[in-house]
Amino acid sequence: MIDNKRRKNIINTLLLAKIEILQPSPIPEKLQEISQLPSQETHPKKSLSKNYLTPQQIRDGRKEKGYTTRKLAGILDISPSMITGYENGSKKLSPKIEKLLRQILK
Repeated sequence: MIDNKRRKNIINTLLLAKIEILQPSPIPEKLQEISQLPSQETHPKKSLSKNYLTPQQIRDGRKEKGYTTRKLAGILDISPSMITGYENGSKKLSPKIEKLLRQILK
């Protein structure tokens, strides 16, 4: 835990920092820049077509298997509130948990 003196030093450092906020470029210019980026085909590992699990797929898969949030959380060794967060979309899946969920719920 950070003590009060250190916390004050951090806050003072941040307050004294010189931050320059630039006005964003107009949207048409940004769209032009994006369209000139290399296509995703040249970087297959960064493909945008990855099929991520949706919150609804997680919930449906869990119910289809007959698991409660507590049971599924126990299998994954995480808290039931994390399962609830994944199912309502408030928590983002890590690649490890997504892989495990795919194996368990298939």
